[in-house]
Amino acid sequence: MVKIPPQSPSANAYAEKWVCTVRAEVTDRMLITGSRHLWVVLDEYVAQLQPASPASGQEPAAPGL
Repeated sequence: MVKIPPQSPSANAYAEKWVCTVRAEVTDRMLITGSRHLWVVLDEYVAQLQPASPASGQEPAAPGL
């Protein structure tokens, strides 16, 4: 068990919220067949949440003036 620092008593609330969100949006909707499958699914879910940066080439270029 990881102890929460006294300066951030609500840190555990953020972790609980994230776990509940993942459980509701991901694991309740699919059958996880093992730990490797769970990690692959979670990696894809986290990658989907992160916005693409303009430098990565994921967004269209700005129109020329």
